Amino acid sequence: MKNSTKLLLLLFSLPWLWACEDVVQIDLQEGRAQLVVDGFVNNNPTPQTIRLTLTAPYFLNAPAPGVRGAEVRVTNQTTGRTYSFADLNNGNYVWAPRTMETMGVIGDRFMLSVRYQNEEFTAESRLNRTTPIDSITYKLEENQVGQEDGYYAQFWGTDQLGAQDFYWIKAFKNNRFIDKPSLLNYASNGTRNYNPTAQSTDGFPFIAPIREDVTDSDTPYKLGDSLRVEIWSIGFDTYEFLQQAQNQMTNGGLFARPPENVRTNIRNRNPSSANQALGCFSVSMVSRMEKLIK
Repeated sequence: MKNSTKLLLLLFSLPWLWACEDVVQIDLQEGRAQLVVDGFVNNNPTPQTIRLTLTAPYFLNAPAPGVRGAEVRVTNQTTGRTYSFADLNNGNYVWAPRTMETMGVIGDRFMLSVRYQNEEFTAESRLNRTTPIDSITYKLEENQVGQEDGYYAQFWGTDQLGAQDFYWIKAFKNNRFIDKPSLLNYASNGTRNYNPTAQSTDGFPFIAPIREDVTDSDTPYKLGDSLRVEIWSIGFDTYEFLQQAQNQMTNGGLFARPPENVRTNIRNRNPSSANQALGCFSVSMVSRMEKLIK
């Protein structure tokens, strides 16, 4: 009798178990599309690109749409010269310098102007100093817990003495930027965290986590790979942007923080307009060094 009762209970439970496999359609309202500015340029005598896109629906499984038909200019407010960026009709706007021409020198101040759909968005940046890379070293590591076998590299460098400096350290493996969110590598003087009252980090070498974040432990370097390290000078607003962007991109797990909008230095000329922008504008000086793993 007991076995019969258990069998009946199981049979009546099956339809409920099947019902749990129904696909739930979530109907999310699409918000207003916002302009997104990827405005990282530098003083190298090479073509400079500013990318404009629009925010996309949450479930859109495609790249964010590029903005066409905008007018993009960068003005060196120190010298008064304006650089016009040509629309390539794919979201990229490019300024091509003449031979050995650069956008400015250390201390120059710049303003970005983006005119799009009868609105003007602006941002400001100062060209700050960077610091040289002394060397790049690497070693073979095998049978280490939590990481793949391969060559692990790090760069060596020292923060410039005498002022508060901010840096974005970019690593390129075989000329491809390592864009893993957890390896977004920024520094305040020689450390990771900004402390406006601390002087102990000024002029000191970069700490180990910053030096070592030029290697992805999931795909370390192999013989024949190349590594290029670049140190981009940035301002405090860009440092905060990178820090908050990394926090949002790596936010997850049991102790995840509530999502929040990443701060931006892009402003609409009309502060009362409903059309606001996202992203960041920064003009940088860059130092670089390359190494072949051999």
